[in-house]
Amino acid sequence: MWPHNGKSGVYLLLGKAMDLRYVGSARDVGKRLAAHFQYREDRGCRVVGNWIRRPYFILAVRVTEPFEALSLEQYLISTLSPAENKRGAS
Repeated sequence: MWPHNGKSGVYLLLGKAMDLRYVGSARDVGKRLAAHFQYREDRGCRVVGNWIRRPYFILAVRVTEPFEALSLEQYLISTLSPAENKRGAS
């Protein structure tokens, strides 16, 4: 189970070299992360989705109010320019 399951927050997906790949936000961080990562039959982790580079680490930041998650997400994306957030952007 995710530590912030059922809580609003921001999550950062990092590559093997601890490079920032993606920043996202959700009203339920646990549910959103479960959409990206699932258990394999051998209890290992299966990464779901079409990633340029496979994420290896997760950092989740819990916030009190959902609007804080959206604001923090946009700030982090504009400041840090994660590679995966640029895909499909116009």
